[in-house]
Amino acid sequence: MNQNGGDQLGWLLDNLVSRVANVRQALVLSSDGLFVAKSQAMSREEADQLSALAAGVHSLARVPAGRSAAGRCGRPSSRWSPRS
Repeated sequence: MNQNGGDQLGWLLDNLVSRVANVRQALVLSSDGLFVAKSQAMSREEADQLSALAAGVHSLARVPAGRSAAGRCGRPSSRWSPRS
């Protein structure tokens, strides 16, 4: 994680989490699946795990794009919500 960029985005993510209802944590990933910044409520281990999960889901979502008649599909999106 880029210390300066991560710190600059971290406060923004904390602000977002505090203002949006039902949001407890936030994470920003790079295009290759590494986390760039996280909210304060998320541990480094959680950020690494969610980054790996999101990278895998994103990769799987891209597979159908190569198989479609048009050759591309819409932008993949994922949402993860643990049930506790």
